[in-house]
Amino acid sequence: MSRKDTIALLALSGIWGSSYLFIAFGGESLPPLTLVAFRLLIGAGALQLVLRLRNIPVPRAPKVLAALAFMGLMNNIIPFTLITWSEAPGPQQVNSGLAAVLIAAVPIFTAMIAHFALRDERLTLLRVLGVVVGFAGVVVLMSPRLNGIGGEQGLLGALAVITAALAYGIATIFSRRVLTGVAPIVLGAVQMTWSSLALLPIAFLIERPVLADVTTRAWFSVAWLGLLGSGLAYIFYFGLIRSIGATRTTMVTYISPIVAVILGAVFNAESIHWTLIGGMVLIIGGAVIVNRKSKPARSAVAAAASPAPSAR
Repeated sequence: MSRKDTIALLALSGIWGSSYLFIAFGGESLPPLTLVAFRLLIGAGALQLVLRLRNIPVPRAPKVLAALAFMGLMNNIIPFTLITWSEAPGPQQVNSGLAAVLIAAVPIFTAMIAHFALRDERLTLLRVLGVVVGFAGVVVLMSPRLNGIGGEQGLLGALAVITAALAYGIATIFSRRVLTGVAPIVLGAVQMTWSSLALLPIAFLIERPVLADVTTRAWFSVAWLGLLGSGLAYIFYFGLIRSIGATRTTMVTYISPIVAVILGAVFNAESIHWTLIGGMVLIIGGAVIVNRKSKPARSAVAAAASPAPSAR
């Protein structure tokens, strides 16, 4: 891997790892749907600008546009909203580090769904081992909440993040089955554009946000999430896939949760309990095992499973 690719990989890990902290900051004065809508709007604008500058055509076929709309629902609206709600103040609240570690289970969900949805993605003994190890990590992370001793770590919030990871997995497999002919950056730009246009009026209708009361830190967080977490990160991500391949690009999946845990502890006074460290090791270890010795087809699935878009 060249120095340029290494820097891009670390930058992408930092951007996506920091996204969870900025979600927490933004959620202090912006309701979840509104925060997600603004984030998507900014990210969509950035990616549409890239498409225009590169003269990349956008698909017009109704079937493809409908598939991209479904991707926007499963890959943007549902997971972004669930993650943002889980980090918002309230009894459901989980800290940013825990949210990032739970999202790292996306490759594990993807492997399970792929077994039933894709003929060339059957579970092998090695992959089953990875799934078992990964879910052991989820159990470790959930144990304080199930025992009622999690303090501020809400059970509903943790379940919301797990559901978000499942949605990412479904979106990954769907894109593999239906959207293989669409350029990745087009896929990202169109689904994000549709998501922002669909969610913005819903957010204002349901939440009726008072934007005058939004803090400067919250607006900065939204700008960070939109421009970097959903815009620049996509460009880094797709560039790395072209340069170093899909499998190696999935290393961001293993680095970004560590970044999120460190940033949450340093800048948001989030505690690091042994269950967080143990669960993180198991989940990341399970994801590594699931993606080990991937064939080309599997590499595509693994790459698309990286969290984040964007919270990805």
